[in-house]
Amino acid sequence: MLTQMLCIGILVWPVRYWLYGQWTLVPAIIGVVIGLLAVWEMRSSKLRVHPAPAKGAVLIATGVYAYVRHPMYTAVLLVTASGLWGNYNMFRLCVWLLLVAVLVYELTLEEQMLQQQFADYQKYQQHTYRLLPWLY
Repeated sequence: MLTQMLCIGILVWPVRYWLYGQWTLVPAIIGVVIGLLAVWEMRSSKLRVHPAPAKGAVLIATGVYAYVRHPMYTAVLLVTASGLWGNYNMFRLCVWLLLVAVLVYELTLEEQMLQQQFADYQKYQQHTYRLLPWLY
């Protein structure tokens, strides 16, 4: 979690999105919208940002969760990719790739926990993508 937060901070802190045009601003806005939609969908469940599901949680498979199993991670990757593009250098690219690796590791662990908690999770996995619709 600390590595994830450090990577996000490095990638978004020095970027002035509005200075770099639509190639940075549009993906950042899309990421924020996806993140807000994911939080909105989670309001009726006891699911939380922390990977371990709470007792009594309900599996959400509607809204953005009907397309992507981890829309909050998708949102983080879009916003930080925008930050990377807005102020590109090799160090920041390496930080973004590290963030991708950390998030994929975390979502893999999270999916194991969700499979244990929800009997329908494997069926849900067959009809949705992990992070990017139609790609992954």
